[in-house]
Amino acid sequence: ALGHSLGGATAALLAGGRYRAEGMAAFCLSKEGSTDRGCGYRSGGSPQPVTAPPTADSRVRAIVLLDPAIGPGFDRAGLTRVKAPALVIGSVANDFMPFALNAGRYADFLPNAEAIRLNGGEGHFIYLDECSIPVDAMGVPICGDRSGVTRGEVHQGMGAAIIAFFTRHLRVRA
Repeated sequence: ALGHSLGGATAALLAGGRYRAEGMAAFCLSKEGSTDRGCGYRSGGSPQPVTAPPTADSRVRAIVLLDPAIGPGFDRAGLTRVKAPALVIGSVANDFMPFALNAGRYADFLPNAEAIRLNGGEGHFIYLDECSIPVDAMGVPICGDRSGVTRGEVHQGMGAAIIAFFTRHLRVRA
């Protein structure tokens, strides 16, 4: 399974991760949560703690998480349940959410994780197709990258790493 942002969190769930909504809610209400634009998507829901139902799928044998979101909703115990090999690729100079609490957290807590840290100014939306439409998410341009960042070049490097990862971990067993 492979996913970007919330899709990365979904891939972790499919591999057996356990999400705690109350952990994410507490983070979003904290001072630190003000640095995570994903917290801006909150809407008035139930004040009662909610635990996501188990969603593990035994067909998921390896996962790739591209700048995964809602990291504060996963504690160490919830991510150590994931036994599948994981490749976590994250943008260190993230323009949407804190790297350390999201991609960095997954990389640290997943027991079989490899990590690639993009350190060249790549933002949260670098993982999406090249585009030119003037749209943004919570004030961050989806199609625009920082000066000196070439989305196509980043995709070539990531693509090679992802193919190598899946090739290593999904070989057909004789």
